[in-house]
Amino acid sequence: MHVQCSGETVWSAILRQRQLLRQLVRHNVLERYRGALLGLLWSLLTPLAMLAVYSFVFGFVLKVEWKESPPGVGSFALTLFAGLIAYNFFSEVVNQSTTVIIRNPNYVKKVLFPLEILPVAKLGEGLYHTAASFLILLVGELVLLHRIPMTALCLPVVLLPLILFTAGMAWFLAALGVFVRDAPYVVGIATNVLFFATPILYPASSLPPSFRWLVYMNPLAGSVHHCRQLLIWGEWPNVAWFCYTLIVAIVTFYLGFIFFSKTQRSFADVL
Repeated sequence: MHVQCSGETVWSAILRQRQLLRQLVRHNVLERYRGALLGLLWSLLTPLAMLAVYSFVFGFVLKVEWKESPPGVGSFALTLFAGLIAYNFFSEVVNQSTTVIIRNPNYVKKVLFPLEILPVAKLGEGLYHTAASFLILLVGELVLLHRIPMTALCLPVVLLPLILFTAGMAWFLAALGVFVRDAPYVVGIATNVLFFATPILYPASSLPPSFRWLVYMNPLAGSVHHCRQLLIWGEWPNVAWFCYTLIVAIVTFYLGFIFFSKTQRSFADVL
């Protein structure tokens, strides 16, 4: 199925297949927990366990503090957890998208099946788990800090660049994975390196001034920092940094879709 690459077509292709997309996302989520005794409860229990461990280790044992974080037990853990949620969404989606086409060769042979939906379904699955993690974060913030800042209401706005950037990378890597079978291994290593290149375990302010521009150029760093500002610190994001992150995300979104739509005609020949 060949898809034209106009901006209108990107969204119309997704909206036109929204029912199929919902079915695929639901299938992906349920498949992950198939056979588990607690089923979907694990989507809440897993981030809850992570937050509990971070709070105990960093808040009670090490008593680590983050300069920008508000005072209180578990403040560092919440700051760390917020950054991990944002980054893990990106990492999980792009790693799974790299093999999403080659693991579904039957869909490639169906002429009328919209292949561009497969990476988006992985995105939807990632959003489900990300939403569950943010819910646990907010509950933890109420318990540990006894408040949730009003700025948290704007979380969907700062997540938009992260979602668009991840979608573009998912399309690009899904297509690349068909032709380069080593891509999943390279992407796995790259996301691990990117984890340490993104200020998740450390504040950007701890870097020497001569290196900070590298952080500001990293679109993931912007999303991680903005999530922390809204959810934990009660601050509004820097408008210039947010706009830069959004522009990079939009460009990546469309370029990823264009690359996927241009190459998908050759998928059947390779598979």
